[in-house]
Amino acid sequence: MIALISLEQLNQFIYEGDLFGFLQAVYASAFGTADIFYGFVSLLIVLPLYIRTKSLTFCAIVWILLGSFFIVASPLVSGIAILLVLMGIASLLYKVFMRVRS
Repeated sequence: MIALISLEQLNQFIYEGDLFGFLQAVYASAFGTADIFYGFVSLLIVLPLYIRTKSLTFCAIVWILLGSFFIVASPLVSGIAILLVLMGIASLLYKVFMRVRS
């Protein structure tokens, strides 16, 4: 069963000044779907790669590969998979059309 939290309940955390409770409630309700989980998994893979290599092109290729893998392996998360593929293509287009100024 997915625990959905309404906006009124989330606003109540903010009105009481409980920021930690608010973040915990958002986290608990967000991981009710598989898309967010796989998005965080892909973030945990790509972020260290970018920090290590400093290459947006390499990360774009990894995004495209991860998105393609998620589409084939788990059609349930096709929303985040399509987003990853689009981010990879957009990153490659950005690198192609933007001039690098030193």
